[in-house]
Amino acid sequence: MKWIAPSEAEIGMHVRGFDGPWLQHPFWRSDFKISTARQLNKVRQSAIKAVLVDDDATPIGSAFVLDTVLPAHIPDTKALTPPVQIADRTEETGARRLLVKSKRQMMSTFADLRMGRLVDTDSLLPLIGEISDVIVSSSTALHSILSLKTRDEYTYMHSVAVCAMMIKFARDLGFSAPAVADLGLAGLLHDVGKALVPEDVLNKKGRLTDAEFALMRTHPELGYRELKRTPGIPAVVLDVCLNHHEKISGDGYPNALPANAISTAARMGAICDVYDALTSDRCYKDAWSPQRALREMGSWPGHFDPELLATFEEVLGIYPVGARVRLINGDEAIVVGESPNPTVHALRIVGKERFNAEGRLIVENIRSEEIAGLSLKRPALANLV
Repeated sequence: MKWIAPSEAEIGMHVRGFDGPWLQHPFWRSDFKISTARQLNKVRQSAIKAVLVDDDATPIGSAFVLDTVLPAHIPDTKALTPPVQIADRTEETGARRLLVKSKRQMMSTFADLRMGRLVDTDSLLPLIGEISDVIVSSSTALHSILSLKTRDEYTYMHSVAVCAMMIKFARDLGFSAPAVADLGLAGLLHDVGKALVPEDVLNKKGRLTDAEFALMRTHPELGYRELKRTPGIPAVVLDVCLNHHEKISGDGYPNALPANAISTAARMGAICDVYDALTSDRCYKDAWSPQRALREMGSWPGHFDPELLATFEEVLGIYPVGARVRLINGDEAIVVGESPNPTVHALRIVGKERFNAEGRLIVENIRSEEIAGLSLKRPALANLV
């Protein structure tokens, strides 16, 4: 192995690491082979000082066992986040292609489980890498992935959406690159137990009977049982699969765990899972707006970790009506309305209100990149389990 300058990187080289904080490089993990011109350009154009390469290496893979407790200090990554842009047609086309590929991959994974075969995690790793690449390349790409699903695709595409949100969530919280990769895999596989739920129950358009609902609630345990058969499966993937329906109040399922027994990863998975479910068209309901979904989620006491939910709003750059936010210029503002574009917020600037001739408030439309985050202080995330 040897250190080289980014400009000396070539296709075919196997990267073992980077000199510098992982947030300064644009890759979802630091162990991979440079196999495309796009990857090569990313290495050469990154802000890192040097690249550790091993031409004769074979991939290590991503079967990492994680400590899912958040770091004691959450780095300020706002400056590293690219400004919000309006998604162009090229980006939307790229997101659609990724969704088509992802749907095929998840349909294959579900089919394998129904046939009694093991989950092929190796085949999923490139998909996770592509999802991560898309999210890192554009601040609006995540919203494109979340908004382009159709109700007929929900069962398969929900897992892809949760994967994308878990990657974004983990990166913004400052997790290590291997941890981000495994949390992405956890998002992709969190609902695989549904492959073993009868399709007439899974896709039922009306309200489930008590017996059907009880059957549906078995999917975390079914998925956990199947994933546990997979050699080298990361512990965090099993954790999120089994526990993403547990609640802070202690009355979730399948095991009604108390709050101190629910890991940070499972808490993150619960938030991403429900948010995507609420904002997606389903066979039995229409999608809610992102703002409404976050507002409703915040009103369910004991369901989610409130600190992580508030952080999730900042990660998405979406704030519900009533949220008090802090602008980059130091102003305080209150969200007073929803916009069709979830990255544009209708705000009332506290102390700088403007009114029309009839005395009505003039709403200020502010983009997400102009918002620093929620203005209310929260306890340190390091206290989470």
